Amino acid sequence: MKRVTQKHGLDISSLISSSGSFKENYKADFKSVLKETENKKNLTASSGSKFSGLISSSGAVFSSEISSSVAQMPSANQNCDKDEVNQIAYSDWEKELPDIANEYGIKPSLLKAIVLAESNGNPNAVSPDGAIGLGQLMPSTARSLGVENPFDPIENLRGTARYFSNLLKTFKNVDLALAAYNAGPGSVERFNGIPPYSETINYIRRVKSLMVSVSV
Repeated sequence: MKRVTQKHGLDISSLISSSGSFKENYKADFKSVLKETENKKNLTASSGSKFSGLISSSGAVFSSEISSSVAQMPSANQNCDKDEVNQIAYSDWEKELPDIANEYGIKPSLLKAIVLAESNGNPNAVSPDGAIGLGQLMPSTARSLGVENPFDPIENLRGTARYFSNLLKTFKNVDLALAAYNAGPGSVERFNGIPPYSETINYIRRVKSLMVSVSV
């Protein structure tokens, strides 16, 4: 049985403590979390945008501190070459990633692919709608996951892993969990499957392509 308990399809498992009670700090507005998450599907910039070279598949605009190796990563509609992916500098968050992924029952290659698809591995990435960091967490979603500083790559990565783990437990399927991460759990519930959004479909393909290309 799916553990989605809100009528709009929001997975609130991440808002519940180990004792089964709601965390006091995160009782506020579940609808706003869902709305912010679902708005991510509209973040992809048009091909004519002057920022198109600085925007990830999630719509994140990289900060001025982005490295040239990250800026040269292929866009979501391009095939991803293993050598290009591995040009990304090996950073502290990448060293921690396997342990974090295993802690939440996720394949390390899958977690890294999500991070690359969302932000190209840039902890300072910010989308036009305010999604932050490696996993492009919306501020209210980050708070619900216990992420105090979404720009901290380890905190963000842990929040991303926790959220995706909850989606996997809810939807029992990697493709559906990826669709929910991109378009929102409510969209997956509403369409009883992968939403017919081109961005979401391409996002799933992108992540799965990256999974076989990355080194962890």
